[in-house]
Amino acid sequence: MSDIQSTGTAVKIKTIGKNLRGRRTLLVRTVLLFFNSFFRLIWARKILKEHNIDLIITSTSYGSLILGLGSINMSVQRFRLIGDDLEKYEHPWFGLYKVLKIDRFVDKYFGFPLADKQLQKKGVSESKFAEYQNDGVDISNFFPQSEDKIKNTQKRLGILYNEFVIGWIGRIDEKVHVGNTLIYAAEIKKRGFTNFKLLVVGGGKADINGNYDEIYPNLLRDQAKDLGILEQTIFTGWVPFSAVPDYLNVMDIVPLLESDPKGGSLLREAMACGKVALSVDGLSRTQRSFMTEANSVLVGPKGYFNSAAEATIELFNSPEKIKDIGVKARISAEEEFSFTAQAKSILKYVEST
Repeated sequence: MSDIQSTGTAVKIKTIGKNLRGRRTLLVRTVLLFFNSFFRLIWARKILKEHNIDLIITSTSYGSLILGLGSINMSVQRFRLIGDDLEKYEHPWFGLYKVLKIDRFVDKYFGFPLADKQLQKKGVSESKFAEYQNDGVDISNFFPQSEDKIKNTQKRLGILYNEFVIGWIGRIDEKVHVGNTLIYAAEIKKRGFTNFKLLVVGGGKADINGNYDEIYPNLLRDQAKDLGILEQTIFTGWVPFSAVPDYLNVMDIVPLLESDPKGGSLLREAMACGKVALSVDGLSRTQRSFMTEANSVLVGPKGYFNSAAEATIELFNSPEKIKDIGVKARISAEEEFSFTAQAKSILKYVEST
């Protein structure tokens, strides 16, 4: 069990009704959900028996429920890996956590302080919370690229060599932070600093037919125009996942801004690429778990748009500091955030039982 270099086989559990939302009525969605869940449960139990599974690691409340039910009367450990704000992103399943008694199907939770508090509200015992490295990133995929490769990407995007690049990557919808990134960029421009580009990589959510919703991307373009930063902003739309590190490497600073952010894989990916991650030290203190004064930039929650803008201009005028933070960010990613570090943390609990 201690050999973290070993690999396994991925098994796909077949489903029906892939997208239950679409334009279907609530009744139809409910019926489809019931049959889909039943089908997944039967298939999951079949897979667990065939492969003689010792350990299940789930990432959602729904997954814990289905695989938990599927593993009843089996000698198997059941862990849950949590990387997001449960109350914010797990509607409606987390709301039903106590009602459906999902906790009975989890032996150990691998999360972070905010998630632990949310789970405690649902009656989960503190003894189930594992102490482990919860800030992970794929350092083999996200890493600093050569100057020549970075210049080629800049040229393709129409970014001048001396322009400061602010970056954001992800889905564009009403739940994410990209709108705040535009406000922050506008604050920078208000201070007379115009020698920058805001690189927005990503697009709208895909529907059941694979068509992308352009409502929010179009609203974002309108917002950029209203804020007076449209000429500084580049919208790429969706790009292949394999190309994401290329885009990250042309960015100088990658912000994730709201009054109390909760982590952010984008920040860790930027750090792994040797870039400056910028965020807010909110009330939950979540960002402090992986962001320090040496490897990133944290601003206070009060007036964070202004503070972030001022910190950015200061960094632009201190290229050596940008380089130093980037080097230390990469070191943190290699030593603390790697999947190897996470695997070791989880294996410790597997081997102790």
